[in-house]
Amino acid sequence: MVNLIVTIFLGPLGVHKFLQKKTGMGFLYLFTCGLFGIGWIVDIVIAFHNFFSKNPKNANKNLPLSINVVGEKFYKNEIASIMSGNRFYSLPDDEFIRRVESRKRIYRFKYREAEAALVPEPSNQHDKNAIMVLVDNVHVGYIPADQCIDVKNVLPKIKSVTAEIHGGDYKYHTNNDVFKTEDDFSIDLYLTI
Repeated sequence: MVNLIVTIFLGPLGVHKFLQKKTGMGFLYLFTCGLFGIGWIVDIVIAFHNFFSKNPKNANKNLPLSINVVGEKFYKNEIASIMSGNRFYSLPDDEFIRRVESRKRIYRFKYREAEAALVPEPSNQHDKNAIMVLVDNVHVGYIPADQCIDVKNVLPKIKSVTAEIHGGDYKYHTNNDVFKTEDDFSIDLYLTI
C-alpha cells in the first residue's frame, strides 16, 4: 500500500526508487522527472498490479520476497573468507590515484551473488525462532527476528534463496590523499517460493 501511494504521489521525484534502495535510479528519476513521465507511469501500473494481485487469503502476506540479513557485523571475517578480492583495492596509493576516479569508492571485495541456505536454530539462546543464513556453508547472519516466524512457516515451500553480498571496507581518494574506511557488509536475500 505504501509503495503504491509513494509511487503515485512522489514517483516523478524518484522517492519510491530510493525506498527500494535503488539510488542510481532514484537520482535518474529525480533529474528527469520520472524518466520524462514514462517511467513514472510504468511504475504506477506495476505498483497497482503488485498491490491488487496479492492474495488476501495468504497467511504469510507480510512475508517479503526480499529480506535484508541482520548481524553481518558479527560475521565480517567469515563473510570476507567467501568473497573475492578487488584488484583495484590493493593498488599502491600512487597508482590508485592515477587509475581510479576521485571520490569513487573502491571496495575491498567484489560484489557477490550466491545461493544461500536458511537453517532454523532452535537452540539459539536469544531467540528460539532464529534462522541462520549460510552462504557456502559459512554462517553470515540471521533473518530479522520480526520475520522469522513467517519465514519458518514457508520454509518447506521455498525453492531457492539467492544472497547478494556487497559493501564492506572501501577506499577512495581526493587529490593526492587516499582514505581507507572500515565498513560492514550488507546482505540481501531473494526468496523464490
